[in-house]
Amino acid sequence: MSQFTFMAPIFGKKKPASEQIGPSNDEIREQRLDQIRQLAERFTYDLALLIAGHPVELESYVTAQAAARLRGSLEPFLASGDAMRPNFGEYGELRVEGNLLAFDRPIHAHIEFDDQSVRETAEGEFVSTGKRRMLLTLIIDPSCRGVNDYTLVPVARPD
Repeated sequence: MSQFTFMAPIFGKKKPASEQIGPSNDEIREQRLDQIRQLAERFTYDLALLIAGHPVELESYVTAQAAARLRGSLEPFLASGDAMRPNFGEYGELRVEGNLLAFDRPIHAHIEFDDQSVRETAEGEFVSTGKRRMLLTLIIDPSCRGVNDYTLVPVARPD
């Protein structure tokens, strides 16, 4: 009696592009990463404008509560007549946490950068605040089209 063993592939075959319906998982991940990067850049740029005393349309992509909290935290500083000359360094490091294929859970984007902003007093004097490493965390809605919340904290440097 002969013995026959059937070997099935462990990993499914990838369908040819002509047979796929809709974008592949890799394409979806890339698209969502691009949306997250754009939101991170926009929020960081708008943060710089806000600390410099310029108006910004945060509510167009940030929840009302988060936008109000950010504006409220800057209001006493800006009311003094002082403003910042923002300088967040040449680049920031973006780390994304979450399942980019899950459309029911928020994504966390962590942006770490060197803040070298200079304070401009109401009298026109410039005061250096020194260089400090900052961590901006954005909680991005599952659609990757808006920011649900944020935190901005200094990064502790190891001694």
